[in-house]
Amino acid sequence: MRKIDANLVPPLDIWAGKGYLLDIWNKIRQEFLRLIEKWETFKEKRSRIEVLFDIVKNTLGLKRLHQYTGRSVEKRVCRTFHLAFYLIQLAEGMGISARELVYW
Repeated sequence: MRKIDANLVPPLDIWAGKGYLLDIWNKIRQEFLRLIEKWETFKEKRSRIEVLFDIVKNTLGLKRLHQYTGRSVEKRVCRTFHLAFYLIQLAEGMGISARELVYW
């Protein structure tokens, strides 16, 4: 953590007569250091989100989205994500991990 903190250097704008930005920079730095300590929690959530998007994109065909109106895209995406959640739930009930669904 010390090494990370030592490498967090504020941008040059702060030193160019914009001292009020230093307070903002310090708040951002402190919040970042607080969150990085909890990285393991975020890492797991991020991994699950990536798996969900991989399933939606590769398994359920959202990769080939060729629709032209915003409303039709919205409907398709909502239906696909709804189906993905049920698919993950069903697979986990059958002992299949969500990560395995990506390769179907």
